[in-house]
Amino acid sequence: MAKDTRVSRPKYRPRKPDPLMLRAQRILSGTARFDDRYMPDHAELVKLVDILRSMGCVIVLVMGTWDIKHLGHEDYIQLGKDKSAQKYPKAEHVVTVVGVDSDKVTRARKGLNRPFVPEVERAKQIAHTRSVDIVTLEYKLRALPRLLPHDVRVISESTKDEKKLKAQGKFCAHLVNLRQQLNDSSSARLSRLTLEGKVEAAQIVETAMAKVLREIRNGK
Repeated sequence: MAKDTRVSRPKYRPRKPDPLMLRAQRILSGTARFDDRYMPDHAELVKLVDILRSMGCVIVLVMGTWDIKHLGHEDYIQLGKDKSAQKYPKAEHVVTVVGVDSDKVTRARKGLNRPFVPEVERAKQIAHTRSVDIVTLEYKLRALPRLLPHDVRVISESTKDEKKLKAQGKFCAHLVNLRQQLNDSSSARLSRLTLEGKVEAAQIVETAMAKVLREIRNGK
């Protein structure tokens, strides 16, 4: 009787695709929804960025409060991405990660009356900007640049302190220093609206007082 020499093979079990890899692919293909691009968990964000870098992506980090989003914000991020791409002309993809100051960080930076728009809403608003690939929250001031591997950091031209520039530059290969892209900042707009509101309120009170005085004079 012939001996059975067949080799038993293990049963085929298809591997489940890595959810973060699929997420990275959707981001690069432009099919990612907000839930794919919003990464509030920094540990998960670091893993995703590592995957993207292994795929040849250049990572650009942009930070801000983005309270009451306006055209200047969009132009600032887009220009930062364009300038970063010029530094890596052979890169497969330039991925822009935008850090949004949490409500706590915003209050620490801008005062107890800020922000006007809650953190998740600000993250959603900035995510609708075409040049933004990933959005996360900054839970502790200046913590994200230390935590997140990135190649380029986009900063505001208003940062002129040499120590601050040196500190921010040591976490990446390049700094892109941009001027403000809109002369009318969020703070300036809000101040003007507040002033206009006070003037309007004063006019209403003045009109009401004039009416009362007329009624007094007329004996009503």
